[in-house]
Amino acid sequence: MHTMRLSGGSRSRRPWRFWVAVFLLCLVAETLAAVFGVQRAFLALQATTRVDTQGFRATEDALDAVAACCRFDILEWETTQLARWGALRLAGDGGSADEAGDVAAVGRFFELRRTMRAADLARAQTETAAGKAQAQLRLEQAREEWEALRPRVERVLTAQVSEQLAAAGLSAPLPLASGVLLPPVAFAIVAPPSVLVISPRTEIRQERANLLEPGLTTGQVATLEHDAEALGWSAIVEPTGGYSAYPTIVTSNASLDFVLQSVAHEWSHTYLFFKPLGFNYFQSRQMRTINETVANIIGREISRQLVPQFREAAAAPETPPATGAKPAFNFRREMRATRLEAERLLAERRVETAELYMEERRKDFVRQGYYIRKLNQAYFAFHGTYADTPGSVDPIGPQLKALFERSGSLIAFVRAVEGIGSYQDFQQVLQQYDIAEAPQPSK
Repeated sequence: MHTMRLSGGSRSRRPWRFWVAVFLLCLVAETLAAVFGVQRAFLALQATTRVDTQGFRATEDALDAVAACCRFDILEWETTQLARWGALRLAGDGGSADEAGDVAAVGRFFELRRTMRAADLARAQTETAAGKAQAQLRLEQAREEWEALRPRVERVLTAQVSEQLAAAGLSAPLPLASGVLLPPVAFAIVAPPSVLVISPRTEIRQERANLLEPGLTTGQVATLEHDAEALGWSAIVEPTGGYSAYPTIVTSNASLDFVLQSVAHEWSHTYLFFKPLGFNYFQSRQMRTINETVANIIGREISRQLVPQFREAAAAPETPPATGAKPAFNFRREMRATRLEAERLLAERRVETAELYMEERRKDFVRQGYYIRKLNQAYFAFHGTYADTPGSVDPIGPQLKALFERSGSLIAFVRAVEGIGSYQDFQQVLQQYDIAEAPQPSK
């Protein structure tokens, strides 16, 4: 019996290499399954990169087909930028002993952007071949230096924004580490995607928003808008200031304070994605508006606290007041009045009258020094999503502003809103803070 037990035990025993091999095979299988699942998810997302109440699940239709030529390739973005971000993280965590050099690099980076815009404008305005060639040379030299500085500036801004977010209390409560943000701040300063925004002609309501690749020509933009409008919709192609992929996308054509706002804004979306507020982004128009407005508030607050640390970088205004703009002209007030009048005309079913009115108002804005390429229902539907901007008349904006002020701190504000999973939840939070509610808006 004793011998049999020994014999049986020896036959059932496996060498350690066998179990290592089994473990590795299981790991490879799980990895392949995960990669396959992620690819399938991205391909499904790529099939219809729309943003509406149905999220990314609805079947494509003729309106989606309009944007088929120029869709933003999310899969390509994720695969290339995650690899780039990982390489930058391996190169350094963003810390630097040369703080003065970092500030100078940031300042030079945004100065070069101004130089590039000036050279591009000069190239367009100059009629002689020699003048165009000189402007082109300045543009190429500035772009080359700008690209060389971009990795360092991204690391510096990543470190600063991360530090400020952690100081505000938004780091994860990990037992063995403090000041860790989940997810980490990760972004690239590049040309962001544009968006084809669709609204019914009879009302101001975002029906759909299809992400488009950056760098579209004027002709491509005109074709996209024409094809959508031929189907009976109001349409506009608008640039975005960023996009909350991961790493997030932050526009390369903006001022320091706007870039800082965008970095924090887009990070907020990745943070809120794991909270009821972000998870329910597509539940309704109100939830999208709450999400975007909360991200705007976080972005502005972080930028407000950080810009003084880059005084040297921000010494020259990135976007000076437009020439010809009269001091007495209040853009925010006039834009709000324009939307209210347009909505009144649409409510009376005077669609063509409303469209003619918006076009005349657009010309007025241009005469005042505010260039607006197109002003229609889709324009207001897109900009109205951000309830604290001039194009919005949504009471959610003032309500969230009041909530932020009564919260007393950024972290208290975030904690108050991150658990909101519906518009009804939002109303309850307003009641808790004794903030007046507005009538139930339409979806």
